[in-house]
Amino acid sequence: MAIRKQRPFPLHLTPFELYMLTDDSPDYPMTFQLCTELSGGLDMAPFEEALADALSLHPLLTATIQPAKRGVECWVQDTETQITPIYQSSDDPDLHDACGFIDLRQEPGLRVWVRQEDDRVFLTTQFHHSSCDAVGAYQFLGDWLYKYADLTGEKDLPPREEIPPGDLRSRFNFTVDLSRFLDGQGLVRAEWSDYERLKQRSFQPLWSPESLPDAPRTAFPGYLTHTFSRAEYREIRLLAGNLGVTLHDWVLSRLFRMVRDWNEEHGAPDAHQTDFGVLLPLSLREPGFRPLSACNVISYAVVGRSAEEIDSGPEFLRGLGRDVDEVKRERNASSFISLLAAMKLYPVEMLEEVLGRNVCRATAVLSSTGDATKYFRTRMPLEKGFVRCGSLRLTTMTGISPLRPYTKIAVSLSTNCRRELQVGMRCDPHSFSATHASGLLRRFIGSLTEQEFR
Repeated sequence: MAIRKQRPFPLHLTPFELYMLTDDSPDYPMTFQLCTELSGGLDMAPFEEALADALSLHPLLTATIQPAKRGVECWVQDTETQITPIYQSSDDPDLHDACGFIDLRQEPGLRVWVRQEDDRVFLTTQFHHSSCDAVGAYQFLGDWLYKYADLTGEKDLPPREEIPPGDLRSRFNFTVDLSRFLDGQGLVRAEWSDYERLKQRSFQPLWSPESLPDAPRTAFPGYLTHTFSRAEYREIRLLAGNLGVTLHDWVLSRLFRMVRDWNEEHGAPDAHQTDFGVLLPLSLREPGFRPLSACNVISYAVVGRSAEEIDSGPEFLRGLGRDVDEVKRERNASSFISLLAAMKLYPVEMLEEVLGRNVCRATAVLSSTGDATKYFRTRMPLEKGFVRCGSLRLTTMTGISPLRPYTKIAVSLSTNCRRELQVGMRCDPHSFSATHASGLLRRFIGSLTEQEFR
């Protein structure tokens, strides 16, 4: 008997992918950027060959969305668009418009820019969030650099594990266990029958300063970074430890404090008696998670605090720690997961209502990846603390989450092979000039080393 070969396409969209697509717009694209810096000389021919090889392992990154199965929009293979790097020079004009909206009905959800300066290579990749999450993006980049290392003569590479393309058909099951929402007869449990249960708390957005329509925006790719040295990073960890919390919880507390103080100083109404919320992306990939090509295996949780609670001193900090521990434990059963399940069980028409486009669902986003190279599917050799990729050495990798109309600031935490702490910040370019964004970053960075907790 002939064995039927599994093909990746066409693929129905999962509820998460549909959510990301529906919440997409030209002004607030549902895209995120990763910036990778490498040292050494770039050989373009194997670099482009390695890109094509990596894309063959991650088919969603080369797919578009078109009517397919019974006229329903599905992922289909794009046979016309070839994804190749756009090579920049140091004097290229601002590329904000190019690094913006990706229409998945017209093009795949990946763009690539490369800039070379002396012996440094700056690689910027933009991903549509329907196509993959940050972990999937790092896996793709790891495969790309692995193949480049192989093509440029790297001798110490372990074999790379293959990814069965048919596994993409089960990607929704990695995110949501529908059995939680059904009774013994396969019907929706009563407690999940009310749309109102899925609607989430609203918060005050970060208040915009006076409009400056002609003020310059933050330069491409649209976010700022600061790097704490290894010694500074150690001091911040010690500071958090002395307060009885993790580094992440300390950073979260400082983010709450900054947005609360900023809003009060800039005349936001009721800033002293309103609620603020920070969205936390949560990976659902467990230890030992089997190989899967780039896609979304992620949930969200929002931690909220009133202005009064933010002013409550040590209890505020301890409470944050408890809440973060709880959302991590319950990440497979969060309210966002419940929304995804409802989208699978109910008509899709509910999505617009639940999204609440005119409501602030989170004041800010805080994402934390640690060392991004831990997501590479294959470990590559190290040289003086740097990942060696043939003729290149990986220096840093940073990324930042998308912004929404009322979620105007995103912060990211990551580390590198030298055990330095990298903090990224993106501010809404429609509301904050480059000067304001730089000021917010300096203010936030300064707060992380404050010895006196408030």
